[in-house]
Amino acid sequence: MKLAELSMQYLDQYCALKKRIDYLNGLSGTQTDPNERFRMGQRIRMLTAMKIEAGQLAAITGRYYERGYRKNEKYTL
Repeated sequence: MKLAELSMQYLDQYCALKKRIDYLNGLSGTQTDPNERFRMGQRIRMLTAMKIEAGQLAAITGRYYERGYRKNEKYTL
C-alpha cells in the first residue's frame, strides 16, 4: 500500500468520525438523563481525539514525500 492510499483511508476515517461526533452532539442536547449526557460527552471527547489524530496522519502520509514539508513532531522518531 502506498502512503497516498493510506492518506485517503485516514481522510475517510476523519470524515466518518466527524459525522459521528456531529450526530452525538445533536443527540446529547436532547438527553434529559445527566448520566447518559455525561457518557455521551466522554464518548464525544474520545472520538474527537481520534478525529484529530486521523486528520494529522492523513496530512503526514499525504505530504510525506514533498520537499520542505515539516512533519508533525508527534509522529517523528
